[in-house]
Amino acid sequence: MIPNTPVEVIAGIQPWAYGGRLLINNDGAGVTVKANFAPHTISAGWLRFSDNNRYSYGVTDGYILDWKMVQKAFDVNVYGVFVNDRFEGQQTSFVEPWSASSIAITNTFDQKLYYLGASAGFRPGNWTFFVHGLYVMGTR
Repeated sequence: MIPNTPVEVIAGIQPWAYGGRLLINNDGAGVTVKANFAPHTISAGWLRFSDNNRYSYGVTDGYILDWKMVQKAFDVNVYGVFVNDRFEGQQTSFVEPWSASSIAITNTFDQKLYYLGASAGFRPGNWTFFVHGLYVMGTR
């Protein structure tokens, strides 16, 4: 929390990465900046999903923008996520049968995924009704 401001900075393991290797294959380190203007909360952040090969930049990064409005009877959330996956993929070798020479094969890809999500909740009395939608697009 930055003193005398509604701004909060989270560095280290991010709230989106709770669960450790159950949800992602790393600890989910990153940086998030959150502004709280009741009842609105706006967050922007960066998250390192995996870093299997840091030297060739074979990593997966996520960039997140999130807006929430929480009221006593209802809440609304809209978020967007961009995942830049630069993992090098499977590496193997192939032995050419005529010359018996080995050929290295790397299945590289540069995957870019976009997530757009929205959710809403309604709380009449002791009940809670919740709906969530997610749209995914991108290239691989």
